[in-house]
Amino acid sequence: MLREAIDEYRRRRDAEKYLLSVHEIAEQVTHKARGMGLPQLIRNNDDAAAVFGSLQGLLVDASSEEPVEADELAIIAIEIFDIVRAHLIVGVWTNEVVQNKMLNALDDYFWEELEAKRHIALPEGLPDELQAGIITIAKARFPR
Repeated sequence: MLREAIDEYRRRRDAEKYLLSVHEIAEQVTHKARGMGLPQLIRNNDDAAAVFGSLQGLLVDASSEEPVEADELAIIAIEIFDIVRAHLIVGVWTNEVVQNKMLNALDDYFWEELEAKRHIALPEGLPDELQAGIITIAKARFPR
């Protein structure tokens, strides 16, 4: 949309129309379109939404072999970020002991909750890949 607004400005040199278009795009990005495509449960939870995005297409229901539904994935994303929050302290990213406790808690969640209780298939290597992605997201959101 932004590219179209720029091209239109170049064709007509109508600065006022260009500025209105850019303003409209900014409004859509910051307000109206925010959260579109996300389950209702996490539309106002940026942390869970970030984790949700990294989980999409990776988790599979072991019994049906179908991808985990979006609403269930949203719940999982919230639970994962709750684990991260529970381990946040000042200087967490320089404290290996706390980071290891966080990783162990995530590992327990993946194996005990997701795989054993909810019967969500976790292919070999996926938990480590998920942990790395979650830590990257957490560091970006909580750069203490």
